[in-house]
Order: sequence, then structure tokens, then C-alpha cells
Amino acid sequence: MNETGIIWSEVTWNPMSGCQKISAGCKYCYALTLAEQKRGTKAFPNGFDLTYRPHKLQEPYKLKEPTLIFANSMSD
Repeated sequence: MNETGIIWSEVTWNPMSGCQKISAGCKYCYALTLAEQKRGTKAFPNGFDLTYRPHKLQEPYKLKEPTLIFANSMSD
């Protein structure tokens, strides 16, 4: 999980990332831009292609206190 500056959330959690473009509004997608800039890195080895990250499924259980989680901020 990553800490975030989003006012209504404390952390982001992305066990999935990516999506398929289905509308004209997709050209404004911040997640696509970020993921493609990091394509080939540990964070986004597949860029914005649909990617399942099973190793992240247990992350919420590691939190010690109630936390506002933005789930799947990097997918749709």
C-alpha cells in the first residue's frame, strides 16, 4: 500500500491495475499515463495492461488500525 495525498483516503491499494479503453473519456485517464510512464518497472511491468497482483491481497491485514483505503486507484 502507498500513502496518498488524496483528502478522503489515507492509502491506496492496487491488487489489480489496468483496464481496456471503452469510451472517449479514457483519453483523460491519469492512471494510464502514470502506468505507461513506468512500463517495465517493478511497479508496472505490464504498463496499463490488465495485471493481477496476488501478492498484494494480504496487505490490508497488515494495517494496525482502521484506515481509509482507496482500492484499485490504478484500474477501472
